[in-house]
Formats: sequence, structure tokens, C-alpha cells
Amino acid sequence: MPTLKLTLTATDNECFTIVAKNYATENSKLPFFDDQGNSHLRAVINSLNALTNQYSDNNDKKWMIAEGLLSETDTNSFHGQMRENIGKKLYQALFTGNIEKALNKEFGKEEDLHIQIEYDFRVSANSKLSLYPWHLVHDGNEFLSKNRVTFSYRILDNTNYPRKKRQINKLKVLVISSQAFDDDQIQLQNQESLINDSLKKSQDQGRACLLSWYKPGEKPTFKRLRDYLTDHSKQADKLPDIIHFNGHGVFQDQSGFLLFEDEKGKPDHISAEDFKDLIDICNPKPQLVVITACQAALAHKNDSVFNGVAQKLLQIVPAVVATPFSISQDSTTDFINQFYRVLGNGQSSLLEAVKFASKAMKHKQYEWYRLVLFLRHDGDEDGYLFDFQETQLQPGIPQNRELEVSDIATLKDLLKRCRIITTNRIVRENFCQSIGIEIDDISSDSVANLGDNLFIDTLLGYLERTDNTSAFYQLCVKLEPHFKSSSTLANKLQVIKNKFM
Repeated sequence: MPTLKLTLTATDNECFTIVAKNYATENSKLPFFDDQGNSHLRAVINSLNALTNQYSDNNDKKWMIAEGLLSETDTNSFHGQMRENIGKKLYQALFTGNIEKALNKEFGKEEDLHIQIEYDFRVSANSKLSLYPWHLVHDGNEFLSKNRVTFSYRILDNTNYPRKKRQINKLKVLVISSQAFDDDQIQLQNQESLINDSLKKSQDQGRACLLSWYKPGEKPTFKRLRDYLTDHSKQADKLPDIIHFNGHGVFQDQSGFLLFEDEKGKPDHISAEDFKDLIDICNPKPQLVVITACQAALAHKNDSVFNGVAQKLLQIVPAVVATPFSISQDSTTDFINQFYRVLGNGQSSLLEAVKFASKAMKHKQYEWYRLVLFLRHDGDEDGYLFDFQETQLQPGIPQNRELEVSDIATLKDLLKRCRIITTNRIVRENFCQSIGIEIDDISSDSVANLGDNLFIDTLLGYLERTDNTSAFYQLCVKLEPHFKSSSTLANKLQVIKNKFM
């Protein structure tokens, strides 16, 4: 997946510089300021954070109506295009001048695109630049995140952090599912069993496991977690590759907190600094921390940009998935279920896992943007954090030969990359015959004149629908010569091919 890297540097509280790596540099102004220079970003964030269509705050109403955030006829309700209107303002600020040309050039490659937003705070400035939800940009037709684009965020500083993929034969996940809540919150569901079920196929293959760090009947307290990590601080087989915290989070007193349970099940507010310091004792440290807690990624720039939980963790781990917004339990469940199914197959990148998991959040159509990927892994911009080694399977346990959603996505990506399917009808007919099918069998409608991407989608959909394992196998054989120079892609293709042998 190609990457368009945009480095943002604040020059004052309203202006910033955008550098598109290998392309251009532009100056721009942050949106959501009024004519008097007052920022209304907080009203924008609160609007995006809403879980209903009702707006009860009387502040900023006049400005919000003028900007298309509130309805003109019912000022207590959001505008029907509120998110689109916010996204268009973000797009105008981010993709200005030659930066938009860089985007269009990358889009022209007809591949999925990774846009990495880097914040350079080494130049001091009083700015709210890092609070802007750039992954919500809308080009006037669609949100880019819904059109082949995956966003990640990165913060430049001088901190040393892991840069290599970790070689593992088993993905070890430590789950903290806290049911503690403050007075204005609701009790959350325990998600540990869901994560266990999502990783079942990988566990059956001996490729994943959940670490047991507290006994049945005990509370998952911060002290118990500290005791476990301290006792096993240098035992790699007992330390997690992924830590997942599911529970409530709050942002108060300019810092992020996670709500652990105490021995009585009451909330124990653990600061971002304390949580980071605890994980820092691990050797090796986890490659990824997932935090499905509200406001875990929210940060303000005061003494340090690293004052949200996610930002603190980025000082010591390569990647964090978290949210600066509120998120419903149903959407959290959808995300977790798909995320671990994709990541657990051992062949998918973190970008792919986040992309598929975000698309699975269909409980409420406006929650797809709420989980954010922070990626600090310089060695692989697609977020391949793990290098799975061959695992000796337990006797009697068959290998998984079912096609995953990510397998179809991989085949689609490889077909686009190698360009063996062109717009020429004869080329398409010959290709179909070479894998053992006829082009007219794919659909009752004519597919010969479809664009390349739609033809590939239709072809793969037909093979999947008819369960044509022979054609899938021949397709993999046809693709193999094109990816001999890329071990990562060749390995992914081999895993898929093995499912049809």
C-alpha cells in the first residue's frame, strides 16, 4: 500500500505548514476560526462526539448554524450534512495547492492509499493542530476514509522506540476488561470472551493465545497487572505482544486517565503517565496497545504534546489504536471482532486490520471514524508489526483453509499491482480461460467493458460465490511470478494458495 506522508508544523495558533514527502510544501490556515480569530474547534469536536442528533449546548450556536453544523429550522438538532461539512473544511485546509496535486497523483495509481499525518512539535507553537480529526476529510464527493484511504497519525520527537518487526510464532494478547465507571457513565460489557472468540482460529492453529494474568473471581486491578508484568518483566513467553484495554477513559486536568477497577469494583483512575511507566518495565515491550475507551486519544498541547494516554504510550511502543471520541458498546464489539480476526491471520498489516474493523462498525453509520491509528513503526509504514514464524500445529488440528475477508482484499490488491488484467476484452477473456472459467459466466450482465477495479471485484466475487477453488488456485499461480522480489507479498500469496492445495 503506497504511503503519502504529510508533515504538519504549527507556525502560530492559526497557521501551519504542510510538507508532502517527495512532492511539495504549502502554507495553510486551520479551519473553524471566526472573523475575530476565535477558535470553535471545541464545538466541532463535541458535534462529532455526539451519539444522537440532538445538540443541547447554547454556546456557539450562531457560528454553528452559519457553518452548516446545526439545522437552520431546528437549532437543537445537527444539520443533516454536519459531518460532511466539517470534512470539506478539513479537506480545504489540508489538501491545498500542490498538496492536492500530490494526493491526486497517488490516487491515480488505483491502489489503496495510506495517508500518514506527522506532527512536528519540535518547533514550539501555541496551536491545537493535533486536535483536528484530519481522517474525516471529505473531497466534496466522499470521505476519503471511505474511498480506498486509511489514515494514521505520528508524532515526531527525539524518543527512541522499537523499529523492527518482532519475530514470533504465537501472538500473545493481554486483555484488561474493566467494568468500572463514574457516576455519569454506564457499566461496559466484558470483552475478553469476544477477543478470545475472534482469535479462535488462530489459537486452534497454535498461532495466538490470551495471557492469564489474574485468577477467576479476582478483579483486574492495576496492582495485579503491575505484579504480573513485574514478575515476568524479562520472560518473553509471558509478556504480551498486544495489550488491549477495554473500559472507560476520561480526559481531565489536561491529562488522560483510564478507569481500572479496584478490589471492590469501584473506579481507580490511572493516569497516562502511570500506565506508560508500567508498560515500560516490560522487556520486550508490546508492539501494539489497543484502547477501546472514550477519549483515550484526546490530547491538548500544554507542557507536552504527550498528555493523552495514546500519546504517552507512543513514547515506548510502535503503535496504538485509540479514540478521542465517545463510542457505543455495539460499535466497539463490531470493531474488536473484526480487528482480531484480521490481525490474527498472521498475514495482514495493522493498517488492514484497522480498515476492515472500521468498516465493520455498522451499528451506527457515523461511528466509523471514531477509532484512530497512531503508528510509529518506521521500518514498515503499512504496520507489519509481527513476523510470524512457522508453528508446529498440534496433532489432529487441521490448518484453516477458509478464505478470510483479508485474503480477498490481498488478491484484489495483487491483481491491481501486477496489472495483468487490462481493459482489453481479449486479454480479459484469455485471463479467465487461463484460470479455468469463461468471462460470460461471471455475471448475467456484460462485464467485459467494466473498469479494471470493478472487473476485479466482480471476478473475485464470482469465484468466492461459486467456491471455485481450482480457479482460485490457478489465479495464485498466475500472480506468483510478479511478486518474487517482494518476500512479504510472496508469503501472503503463498498462504492463500496453500488453502486451495
